[in-house]
Amino acid sequence: MRRHPSNWQTHRLAARVLLSLRRPTQAALEYRLALQSGMQLDLVELTRLLAGHVVDAVPQSPARLIELSRSLYGIGHVAEADAAAQRAVELADPRVPVLMERAKLALEAHATAPLPSAARALVAEADSPEAYVLAARAFAAGGAPADGNRAIERGLHAFPGNVELALAGAELHIANGDLAAARAILSRLGKISAGLAERQRAEELLADLEERAGDKEAATMARLRARLIAKKRQDMTFSGQ
Repeated sequence: MRRHPSNWQTHRLAARVLLSLRRPTQAALEYRLALQSGMQLDLVELTRLLAGHVVDAVPQSPARLIELSRSLYGIGHVAEADAAAQRAVELADPRVPVLMERAKLALEAHATAPLPSAARALVAEADSPEAYVLAARAFAAGGAPADGNRAIERGLHAFPGNVELALAGAELHIANGDLAAARAILSRLGKISAGLAERQRAEELLADLEERAGDKEAATMARLRARLIAKKRQDMTFSGQ
């Protein structure tokens, strides 16, 4: 079959012919050429015709693969969505931003199955407090809260005294019902230099903790302090400080 490289219709037809011959791997490559030649992605057609070969059927750039992953999550194709994100990671340089995107996509889709794997891959290469926090949240949402706590501890070892990591650790302990561990973290935060936003979040977490512990008066006071800090932040914003 003679093909013109800019003729996406010809590549699409070739993909269909190859599928009829039960050659899906080659069909996926032809479908990719059609997309590269200007064909608009039809996600329903792609997943129907090339199930199991979807990742190979799109242009192999991290951006296009992450876009595919997001779209696949949107229609409930969880395994293929994460496979697309994993392929994006393999092709990415640097890798950490794409590892973070992989975890974020699964979290946003409430897709628990890929979360532990995405979290393990992220924490292995994390290079910022934000990456460790995201990995911890992914572990927790994926049903591995102990691994989430270890991700926070690993992050604090790499970034001692980081307030964002400490707050995330307290939040995870509260969610898991370990109020003593959360209280210990929040009490240590009082000795760390923190901005108004972090202080507000700490008071909000303390209010949640006290509510769960049954101390309604302490919870009310913590919420009041959080509101006062929020008001101060708002006043500073309006005054341009």
